[in-house]
Amino acid sequence: LNPVRNKRARIEASAPFYENGTMRLPRALPTEVEEQFLGFPRARHDDAPDVCVMGIELARSVADAAAIDGAVRDTSGTSRREGW
Repeated sequence: LNPVRNKRARIEASAPFYENGTMRLPRALPTEVEEQFLGFPRARHDDAPDVCVMGIELARSVADAAAIDGAVRDTSGTSRREGW
């Protein structure tokens, strides 16, 4: 992944995914990880929230690619790989 915004902006933008239940964290988090989430943006480290944001971005890009492939398949009857 090639992040396009700074780390703090990416993490803050992920808040709705946690708030609406799309992204959930395990109940038993290591203390250090929990402190990073609860203390953001003032926590000493923020690597755990940043990695989770990268996971969200990766999942969204894969879902977008699948949707595009599905739309191409639906309109032409063949997938891009089959048609090219």
